[in-house]
Amino acid sequence: MLWLRGKPGAGKTSLASIIIEALKASTTNNPHVPSRRAVAYFYCQHDDPRKRDPLAVLPSLLHDVLEQLPLPSPRLLEMNPSAIHARDEVCTLLDETTGEFDTVFLIVDALDECAEEHRGALVNALRIFSRHSKVLITSRDWTEFRTAFKNIPVISLDTWPDSPDSDIVKFIRRKVKLWEDGNGDDSEELISPSLKVRTPELRDWIIYTLEEGADGMFLWVRLQILHLRAQATEHDIIASLNEIPKGLDTTYNRALRQINALPDSRRVRVQRLLRWLVCSFEPFSLEALVDAVVIDDMPLYTWDPDRCITDPCSLIDDCHNLVVLRSQGHSRTDGYVQLIHASVRDFLLGNPQAETGLAAYHFDPGRDETHSVLASNCVDYILQTRSAHLPVITSHPSMLLYAQSWWGRHIVSCPSNNDSPLSPLYPPDTYLRRMFPAGSDFSRLWYMILNGTLPVNFQHRNRQRLLQFFTMPDQRLLQCCLDIAPGWISLPAGVFDSASSNTKSLGGCPITVVDRILPDINIRVVPQR
Repeated sequence: MLWLRGKPGAGKTSLASIIIEALKASTTNNPHVPSRRAVAYFYCQHDDPRKRDPLAVLPSLLHDVLEQLPLPSPRLLEMNPSAIHARDEVCTLLDETTGEFDTVFLIVDALDECAEEHRGALVNALRIFSRHSKVLITSRDWTEFRTAFKNIPVISLDTWPDSPDSDIVKFIRRKVKLWEDGNGDDSEELISPSLKVRTPELRDWIIYTLEEGADGMFLWVRLQILHLRAQATEHDIIASLNEIPKGLDTTYNRALRQINALPDSRRVRVQRLLRWLVCSFEPFSLEALVDAVVIDDMPLYTWDPDRCITDPCSLIDDCHNLVVLRSQGHSRTDGYVQLIHASVRDFLLGNPQAETGLAAYHFDPGRDETHSVLASNCVDYILQTRSAHLPVITSHPSMLLYAQSWWGRHIVSCPSNNDSPLSPLYPPDTYLRRMFPAGSDFSRLWYMILNGTLPVNFQHRNRQRLLQFFTMPDQRLLQCCLDIAPGWISLPAGVFDSASSNTKSLGGCPITVVDRILPDINIRVVPQR
């Protein structure tokens, strides 16, 4: 087992990727001879709940190893995949499968970006596998990992000197150029642009300043270069060099100050965008985000296209390098929007001594109203696009799908205090009364469910069967039901119990919810492709 540790932005994921590619190449040198080596890997990712779930790591590693088996053993052929229901069974099968190879390499990158729950069990399992497989873990240098990985070999990127031939010094000198140098053979120009200046003296000063402040962090260097590139004149570049921030947190605060200086409407939209990116339950496409940030700008229960953002990429530009668009197509607007690094999420979720006027950019979902705001936004968006009082309009399906699927999860993620919908003092129907307009189809639907006049059985996941199950004449009400069904399924039993006790006091019948379809809490496979 080997632990590769380093501060945020030190290049751990890039180094892990280089290692993975080298190992994969070494296992396929002769395509005519079955390889006796297997390489399985998992990239933990802060902004994708599937990839920050510790319970997904081992099944995904197993998935990769099974795909590389040249000929499964009779034992594996006899197994029924549907019989695998628990982490212990996954570990047993992974243990047996790795025995089919001479050498198995297991790489888990950014373990610190995994959710804290179940992370300890994952670490223990990886240590067990390291007895007969080669395991590489990368993470930040946290106390819990120092304890867990005690007495195993460690490579610390934090202790590497910034010598003239070090990677980060080479990176800086490749990215700061004279105008006459051109782009050369820099294949990273589109992802990490270079800074070009007129005079060798200014170039050398920039290189010296960046080398002095980098402290081993490629991310810090990249952010400073992006900031210097945005300056209008070389005089402005010199002024910025004199005020260059130390460390990532001060760099992020500089970006927040720039955002805070934007016109009010643009500043508020960036605040909303950061809230969504930090607290959403799945990655957001740019087309979904441009809808999400203007939900609160719309008239009541109305979607007004005139209030939508005309240039989606301008929203990314307004974030001053805190977010990045990971393009997945030929168009500049295709792809998912992500925080530029996991450390940005930690910074926004933390509780630092926020500078004056910047507290609105920091979130504490466990205590503040963040999830309540997002739940209301989800329901507002459904009402705006599917309201019975308006014709159904064409909207971006990704945002509508998110709103339908996750409004319930945002509700139950609200902090457990007296204002929470999970509190006995604040039962769900009270929360729903606040969210849904009186007399609307949504309100009618909820009261039919809560008062027991419409027992709900979501066993029928197929849309057509669900349509047949709700034999109601009102097609608008039926559409409302279909819109909210995915989010309703994600609500836990405690919500139903509270609603049931509350409806009894109203003289209604307890609600009936049969066979709630919840995500499998044990087996989650996320192929790393």
